Amino acid sequence: MSRFTAILFLTLAVSACGNHGSGAPAPTVTSPTAPTPPTPSSTGVRGSVSDTAFRPLDGARVEVVDGPLAGMSTTADADGSFSLSGTFDDATRFRATMDGHVAATQVSRTFPNISGRLLIFSLEVPAPPVNMAGDYTLTFIADSACVGLPDDVRTRTYAATITPWSSTSFNVALSGASFLPSRDSFPIGVAGDYLTFWFADPAIVEQFAANTQIELYGSAGVSVGTSGVSTIAVAWDGEFEYSQTECESKNHQLILTRR
Repeated sequence: MSRFTAILFLTLAVSACGNHGSGAPAPTVTSPTAPTPPTPSSTGVRGSVSDTAFRPLDGARVEVVDGPLAGMSTTADADGSFSLSGTFDDATRFRATMDGHVAATQVSRTFPNISGRLLIFSLEVPAPPVNMAGDYTLTFIADSACVGLPDDVRTRTYAATITPWSSTSFNVALSGASFLPSRDSFPIGVAGDYLTFWFADPAIVEQFAANTQIELYGSAGVSVGTSGVSTIAVAWDGEFEYSQTECESKNHQLILTRR
């Protein structure tokens, strides 16, 4: 998944789950008002199609469902990205389909500081998602090929509490160390028995000492089967940074062990 797609996906997920765990607000009675007419847009629509484990769906079909351009379609590229030219409004529906996935229909949206209309599809698979909820120990190990990293920072171990975020995603909350604000958690996307750990945009940042920090930036994907998950060991692709030393590798290690 491209960084652009990941940011937009997480933006939509956060907005959709904004009241998670907070309870419904008290109802407010207002006077009836005339409906607001749809706002047209001549900048077209762009976006992406992925599965619920954040994997781009190359070849997914995106079609305009209604309106003057009903029937117009395109296919997503290897990054899951697509675009459609034309004039659309807030009521125009779009459908994304892909073999082996559940079709989804939605309307486009606009966001501050982002031009044009956006569509982020996250298609489910028919298989039920594996349940990852629970308490774990999470360890990150730098690739042995990374030179310049001190021995005492190459392995970082944290307590991890995993809770449901949506029906197909989980939130990982880290503890047991000092982290920068909002840099102590990340999502797991789930598609059937496949998991993607996504600790990028933002990264995990541990405050190691005064004016010194460790940044872990990357992602990892693994199929865990349908049985209960006790230990997961997988390579992660990304950057392990300490002080002025940065090491990018596809062979860092992530180990998650249920407590």
